[in-house]
Amino acid sequence: MSQSRVDPLRPVSPRNLELRTRSRTRTVALAAATSLLGCASLSVSAKADLQKARDCRGWITTELPAVRVPTIEGLVLWGESDHLEPVPHTIVVLLEPATGEPVVAVAASADGRFKFPSLQTGTYRLKTCSEGWNTLEQLVTVDRDVPKRMLRLITSLST
Repeated sequence: MSQSRVDPLRPVSPRNLELRTRSRTRTVALAAATSLLGCASLSVSAKADLQKARDCRGWITTELPAVRVPTIEGLVLWGESDHLEPVPHTIVVLLEPATGEPVVAVAASADGRFKFPSLQTGTYRLKTCSEGWNTLEQLVTVDRDVPKRMLRLITSLST
């Protein structure tokens, strides 16, 4: 069986997203996700994909300390503190903290990088989703008046 490559610029259907999230290579594209540090905006066609990402859970969910940042960008990593490796193609979802409704999602690049470039100021619940990995959640407040900092989300294998 041949495995197709994912074009991160091409929208995927909810059916394709489900098939891709179950693949061994963890190759995942979310509707309208762009390459390296791209962003998927919420649209009518992407709403079902965002709902699936919102409901995704690893064996364990770890709540990280809340942070204030001017933009939400960072790396999804795993390993020991002296040897961290990227978790490629992780879906990073931002949810409304009060309702849990998805706002926007991005697919991390092959080197674990993600970025949400055009967010309004306010508080979001950030959530990671990647098959075989534990889930991370974090309250993140976008505040343009704080120093820039890159988030480092360190997860572990889901066993």
